Amino acid sequence: MTLIAMKGLSGAMGFFSKVVPLMVVLTVGIGIAALIRFGFPASLFGFGNLISVLYPLMGYYSYAFIICLTCHYCRIRLGSRL
Repeated sequence: MTLIAMKGLSGAMGFFSKVVPLMVVLTVGIGIAALIRFGFPASLFGFGNLISVLYPLMGYYSYAFIICLTCHYCRIRLGSRL
């Protein structure tokens, strides 16, 4: 019985040793393709224009994050006292 289980385990190990690196390569390839797809048009936009758009957007997201963080903190602090 143990020989059958060991043979099945070695087969699974062999399968995953081949599949997982392939999935990593595909994931990295998709990430690089996305960077190229969005990075090249952004580079044509110009650095000054890009910064003038991105900095305010990052600031707005920061405001939203700070509000969510404060609400979460208050919820934890008030929840522990009830």
